[in-house]
Amino acid sequence: MKAVYLEETKRIAVKDVPKPVPGKGEVLVKVDACGICGSDVHYWQHGKIGDFVVREPMILGHEAAGTVAAVGEGADSVKVGDIVALEPGITCMKCDKCRNGLYNLCSEVRFFATPPVDGVMKEFVVHPAELVHPVPAGLSAQVASLAEPFSVGVHALRLAKFEAGQKALVLGAGIIGICVMLAAFEAGASEVAITDIQDLRLERAKALGADEIINSKNAGPKHQYYDAVFECTGVQECAASAIKAARSGGNVVMIGMGPDDMTRIPLLDAVCREVSVHGSFRYRNTYPVALDIIAKHKDLFSKLITHNFTADEAEKAFMTALQDPSACKVMVNL
Repeated sequence: MKAVYLEETKRIAVKDVPKPVPGKGEVLVKVDACGICGSDVHYWQHGKIGDFVVREPMILGHEAAGTVAAVGEGADSVKVGDIVALEPGITCMKCDKCRNGLYNLCSEVRFFATPPVDGVMKEFVVHPAELVHPVPAGLSAQVASLAEPFSVGVHALRLAKFEAGQKALVLGAGIIGICVMLAAFEAGASEVAITDIQDLRLERAKALGADEIINSKNAGPKHQYYDAVFECTGVQECAASAIKAARSGGNVVMIGMGPDDMTRIPLLDAVCREVSVHGSFRYRNTYPVALDIIAKHKDLFSKLITHNFTADEAEKAFMTALQDPSACKVMVNL
């Protein structure tokens, strides 16, 4: 079967690998579609993210959905032929974090395409049955694969304790920012503003429902105005702007992955105005909810998929994700 490998920094290769066989409690899934994430692009370009270093060839991709091809003993939550989305993190389920429901913070997690763990941009994958989520009727595997980035948005809204009628600001109009915006609307936001430095991204956000778009090269968001602010860029200036934009007593959720030595963040402002600042790391217990919302608005979510490629075109797909400002979600269809 074909698999898309990061062979070395800046070099992608499509290789033939053995087809896996499901064991007890496992499901064999024929991967139909896998989205390219910013982390995949970063590993491709730089060979590492923080302490996670690619030291040997690694299969890329963690945003996947497909069709159940076989089930192992005891894996009776799905059946052959079901379309499913794959939650990509396998946790230990034994540590304090896992036992208390915070499994996304498990230090022993094995997450697709996070070295040294192979990803899922391949024709078949074996995965634990409890992490294989059935897709609502009428939803394609390609659109269902968006449950992974959309789960980031669902989780962030929960951390902000977001309520209907509140105002939200999203910093960054890439795929994660768009998913946060859509999650905010689903939660009943009365107003959502979104910022970016690329007009193409902002125009897409406006077409998808943003109430206000702000090119942050020209202007900043309102100060002390938003009930919840979601920072999706990892840029230091945006992190500072997020705190200043939140109303007193509001919530700021930091989603973007920036440098580990950020300075000039106005924490005193947060202290004096009781602005709560939350870190947000991936997601937990989100996939069923995310899939239901996507199915409810599948025509809207399908618009997030801007480019499609085959496995043999993987290098072109990654170049598109890196260089094309019109790209939102680039999909590799296996």
